[in-house]
Amino acid sequence: MVFLFSIHMNSIRKKLVALFAGVLSVALGALAFTLIAGERAQITRDITENAVHFAELSGERIAALHDLYYVSESFAIFDSELAGILDRNPAVTRVQMLSATGELLFDSGLAPEDVAASVIDDSMLERLEINKLSLKTAERVVYLSRDMHAAARATEDAESNAVTAIADSEQVSTVLYPLADEKRRVAFHLSYSAVQDRVLQSVGYLAALFLFGFVGSLLIATWFSRQLTAPLTALRIGAQRIAKGELDTKIVVDTHDETKVLADTFNQMATDLSGALDQKIELKRAEKEFEVASEIQTSTLPSDVSIDGLDVAVHFTPASEVGGDVYDVIRVDDDRTLFYLGDVTGHGVAAGIVAALTNAIFATATATTDSIPAIIKEANRVIHKKTQPAMFVTMLTCEWNAKKNLLQYANAGHEPGLIFRAKTGTIESLESGGIGLGMLPVFQPEPVLRSMQLESGDFFMIFTDGIVEARNEAGDMLMMSGVEKMYAETCLEHDTAEDVRAALFAKFQAYHGTCTPDDDVTFFVIRVM
Repeated sequence: MVFLFSIHMNSIRKKLVALFAGVLSVALGALAFTLIAGERAQITRDITENAVHFAELSGERIAALHDLYYVSESFAIFDSELAGILDRNPAVTRVQMLSATGELLFDSGLAPEDVAASVIDDSMLERLEINKLSLKTAERVVYLSRDMHAAARATEDAESNAVTAIADSEQVSTVLYPLADEKRRVAFHLSYSAVQDRVLQSVGYLAALFLFGFVGSLLIATWFSRQLTAPLTALRIGAQRIAKGELDTKIVVDTHDETKVLADTFNQMATDLSGALDQKIELKRAEKEFEVASEIQTSTLPSDVSIDGLDVAVHFTPASEVGGDVYDVIRVDDDRTLFYLGDVTGHGVAAGIVAALTNAIFATATATTDSIPAIIKEANRVIHKKTQPAMFVTMLTCEWNAKKNLLQYANAGHEPGLIFRAKTGTIESLESGGIGLGMLPVFQPEPVLRSMQLESGDFFMIFTDGIVEARNEAGDMLMMSGVEKMYAETCLEHDTAEDVRAALFAKFQAYHGTCTPDDDVTFFVIRVM
């Protein structure tokens, strides 16, 4: 009818639409019928086969649960364990255990006190007498051979005569499994409600597919009539815009022929021209921003690191244009000088901003107190409040008393400093511990202030993890042991802080070779005068 209607139409586009709709309707109808029939048979077969396997795998387990819990009247535990087993096969709605003589031992559908009063039908009594796995359909009972290793299980009747296997269209109501003790059976009652549910679901999918296909045929016919001229029109308009300098123009052609190749060429040409211009502008802008950020960071670092009674040298090499390491030297009074070295998480502009903020916080805090623990707690409070949750700063804060040759320090999650004793040629490590500044709103536990007596000729070094975590070309990390060895050898070879600093950095560069450091490299080298 659709075809007859289409031949009286004058418009080719309308004829194509009608023809597409008619052909698609017939094709989808046939497909729906075939798929629904096949789906029903497949689901029925799956439920039957799964039930047989389920009975063979869980029958003995259910019997063991009966003997362990049901017989001892631990019904709650038994019901819980049985429910866990039945959850593995939703098609099994009820389970019974019966003796070979027809006594009902338990029924998952009955309360324990109602089991004794239940009556077993004659067909079930006949099956109970035969020690074989059996399947009951609406029309017959089929017994399966016990050879589970055979390619196909033999099907028999009650007299062991061969019968036809269960057909895909036959629905099994119960699977009766004989236990190994040959005295009891477990009956699994099945539901095929999933068949109807799946069929209805398939009908819904096919109806949606039919509607989609019908509407799609209308759209395809309309689209096809326009495909001949639309690509050329798009090319003409797009080329004119590109010629005028509108480099963000995109020519959209959905064909797969020479027209699309030409359109892609125009688009790539416009993209390359636009990208070249944008990249040049962006590069200039980024270079300027990094230059300004680097200048700002440099201005926050001390230009004079001299400390009374100490020979001091500092090295700072950021991993990118702007680093995340921070340090400063602040005179407290005539005898005492505070100095610190910190490491902000990450590197780059964000870390550099937090580093500058940290220097400002320490400068403000030291103007009101000379207590290292108080300074640390105040810095922690402000950094946590003013930065993102993922940002924090590890910090080693020290105070040198030139009059007493005494070093006091407190660690906030930073690498411990190293002391080289000139008299013995040995390395001592400062205490580690604490949390990074800004990790928690309140610094906990309280900062611990420790002391270390230094003598003339001793060297003292503090550093960030950019040195400890450096890798060589083989991928091996330097680690703290490598830093200690490198530091001890260098202190034995040189007498001034600057010579030790220069030699240490040269050895560090030789270690990582051509590998680019992943983090900022900052360290203080201090020698007691």
